[in-house]
Formats: sequence, C-alpha cells, structure tokens
Amino acid sequence: MSRYVARTEVTEDSPICGDQHRSVHGENSSFRNKLIAKFMHRLVLLLICGCYGCATTGPLHGGGQSVFWSLARASSAQGSTTEVCQAEKPTPCVLDRSTPERTSYARFTLHVFGPKATRFRGTLLVSYLEDPDPRRYKSEIDLISNNQEVHQHIFSRVTTVPGQYSVRIQLEETGPASSEPRIHDLVVPVTIR
Repeated sequence: MSRYVARTEVTEDSPICGDQHRSVHGENSSFRNKLIAKFMHRLVLLLICGCYGCATTGPLHGGGQSVFWSLARASSAQGSTTEVCQAEKPTPCVLDRSTPERTSYARFTLHVFGPKATRFRGTLLVSYLEDPDPRRYKSEIDLISNNQEVHQHIFSRVTTVPGQYSVRIQLEETGPASSEPRIHDLVVPVTIR
C-alpha cells in the first residue's frame, strides 16, 4: 500500500494575511492526522459492512447462491439422515431402492436465501418417490427469506424400481434486491440402484 501525503508550502509571499498565517508543519500534521482518522473510520465501517455481508450468506450459501438443495438418505422413517449430495459438491446423487426386505427413505431439502422480504414461489417435482398418489410427487413452494436461510423438506420412501430419476425445481424469486423476478429452473439427476 503506497502512502501519499500532500504538503503545502507557505512562503512570506503567499496570499495569506494576518490571522490566517499558520505554521506549515503544525497545520499539515493536524490535517494529516484528521485525514488518517477519517480514512481509518471509513475503513473500519467498510470492513464491518463487508463482514456482515459475508456472514448473512449462511453456511450453505458460501457462493452467494439464493437457491440451494441437498439430498440425504435414511434407513427408517424416524432415523437420522446421511447426506448423499448437494448443490455445491460435484458428486452424483445415488440412492438405494426400496426392497420388500428393506425400505429406503430419502429427504430432499430446498434451501433459499435472500435479503429481507425475498419471496420464492413455485414447484418442486420429485420423481423417485414410492407413492401411488402422483399428486404427492409435486410440492408447492412459497417461502419468504428475511435475510436468513429458509428451507422446505420432502421426506419420502424411495421407489422399488431402479433407474434414472430427477428432482425439478422451478421458482420465481421476487424482492427488494431486483426490480424483475428472477427465475430458477434446476434439474437434479438422481440414480436409484
């Protein structure tokens, strides 16, 4: 970082008269100290605001994404889950199929984040479910983020048929950060083995 100090030379021929004539070195020192103090104050405010902006992105939104997802598996309807894949990890999403001897469960979580009063509306379509009612494959999303992460889960039994499936996220993001709605249309491929 370079250091720049402006100096003003005052001579007896300068157009300063009477009370306005001051010691050059004293005036520059005082001016320089005030300038440095003002700069440091602004720098501290900038750092505080910058750190606050980083902190509000949340642990899952390190890249500043407003829509994020994760998929986890579970061995029982009440059991704990183990993460299989997520938006920021380039690993394939692979789930074990349900069998007559062993039922597999999965939890898909949609995470959203935005500045105060950001609304996310749309649908979430999960095709790997083992449910005779196809209306349950589709979930309506209506989430509002007030500068914090908000999420919605779909916990379900995994299909018995192996193959390629997907989760489709279609959302419209509206809020004070943008005058136009932002459209999110994501497809997450899921392999059932």
